[in-house]
Amino acid sequence: MSMLLEIAALGPLRITLNGAPIDNLTSSKAEALLVYLACRGQPQPREVVAELLWPDRARDQALGNLRVALTRLRSVLGPHLLSNRTSVGINPDQDLRLDVTEFEAGVDAYRRIRDDPRRRLSLHDAGQLAQALALYRGEFLEGLYLPGGLGFDEWVLLERERLYLLLIDALQELATLYLNLGDYAAGLEQARRLLRLDPMNEPGHRLLMRLLVGSGQRSAALRQYEICEQILADELGVAPEPATRAVYEQIRDNPASRSPAPHLPATQVALLPSPYRGLYAFGEADADFFFGREAFSRHLLQALQQRRVVAVVGPSGSGKSSAVFAGLVPYLGRSREGQWLVASFRPGNRPFFSLSTAVIDLLEPDASEADRVIEARKLSNALAGSTVSLRDVLYHLLRQRSATTRMLLVVDQFEELYALCPQPEERRRFLDMLLAPFSVSESAVHSPGSPEEQRCRLLITLRADFLEQALTYHPMADALQDGIVVLGPMTRRELQRAVVHPAALLGVGFETGLVERILGDVGMEEGRLPLLQFALTILWEHRRNDLLTHAAYDAIGGVAEALARHAEGV
Repeated sequence: MSMLLEIAALGPLRITLNGAPIDNLTSSKAEALLVYLACRGQPQPREVVAELLWPDRARDQALGNLRVALTRLRSVLGPHLLSNRTSVGINPDQDLRLDVTEFEAGVDAYRRIRDDPRRRLSLHDAGQLAQALALYRGEFLEGLYLPGGLGFDEWVLLERERLYLLLIDALQELATLYLNLGDYAAGLEQARRLLRLDPMNEPGHRLLMRLLVGSGQRSAALRQYEICEQILADELGVAPEPATRAVYEQIRDNPASRSPAPHLPATQVALLPSPYRGLYAFGEADADFFFGREAFSRHLLQALQQRRVVAVVGPSGSGKSSAVFAGLVPYLGRSREGQWLVASFRPGNRPFFSLSTAVIDLLEPDASEADRVIEARKLSNALAGSTVSLRDVLYHLLRQRSATTRMLLVVDQFEELYALCPQPEERRRFLDMLLAPFSVSESAVHSPGSPEEQRCRLLITLRADFLEQALTYHPMADALQDGIVVLGPMTRRELQRAVVHPAALLGVGFETGLVERILGDVGMEEGRLPLLQFALTILWEHRRNDLLTHAAYDAIGGVAEALARHAEGV
């Protein structure tokens, strides 16, 4: 007779066999092996598993340790374990319940229903999703420590983050569904759980405010805004987003209002501009439609709070400029610690003049265009000839403002300094001038310095293939010690947010299966974000009222051919 093996890995690990706890595996490595095999599903090569669990041991010793762990598991689990000379796995013919699998399956089942245009979501669907989310008792393998298991720990961390983000997104969807269905009590429970897990989640705060209003708790909704405001101020030093402020003001100014959730009719949807940016980077004005890099933007903000010089490094097309201007800069605009002056430029083939133009815009904001060009030329010559220092210019800007004003100088596409400025001596002089105001010899934020020096930051974006060239200049290498922030490829979940949420913000959805198809076409290759954004921009022009369709996607040629077909038609 088959025995039911149950593994609860979401939270502290619990293993039972026919309902009886298993506590005689005697080794955390044996427990880790069991969970890993259950999560992977398919048989795994012995050498891969041995390397994962015993990376600090020689091959033969690691394989020997694996045999010992398998013997322990087999003595307890019997037929649930399959192994041969080359591989090991869980027997699919035996009864197994794994909470991770059931959790993910429940979320997937809900989203299939959500994306089916023939179905209308109901309280039953919400209950099914809530049941799946209840399986998440805590973070994946909470409290499990594996001595010497570096590879396994890395796998756990990746799975932990993936499952956590899946939960956060699903909780937000569930609370929204309860709001739309009018079950405010159930929605409040899910929204509060969301904020316990992610206190800085502003969409979660907005949801909770709407749910409180819907349940007749207007004063509590207004207090929730104050709570959100305080958390963001304490943790990030920023004010709430305009969208959060708008919900608060709507509740404050309309005492009799219920749950605010405006919806645009199709006639208005047809007139909406595209929320996608085509081949262009997102700017500060596009921040409301910039999704997928929220976690990175917060990480970058924290890096600037800790370092005076920071470099965002990533491959071409990874979205470095967008992350800075649509991700970071809006955070600075809401900063509680004072105003931020932001000057940005690209070096081009005249880096001194490019920098001077950006600075003059702050020094002479009311001057005519012609006068600003003239003054930029004068400043460029003075900086290049060292008759004026950039330190003096920036500190003068700060002294004109309040004592809490800070300065951020952004050099976008820093690789242009090497690709377009061919004279090594000019590059060296420019770098020396650029780095001087930021005290790069003592670049930690808390090192001694003048008040103005403490309030200045330098941020550059740099293509990864130019990093080695940048680091060959010793002062630059010193400046970037501990200041490099790597922007890697977007995860599938981040890509999904970048695709779905801008359209959803304007009341436009995707036909069933289209998002998955688009993500499949994008893949995980480097440099695909601009092509994705361009395809979405063209797809938006071919939408049918408030729906983006497979037929339109076929007509534009998908992600791969949209640009080429558009060029042929111009």
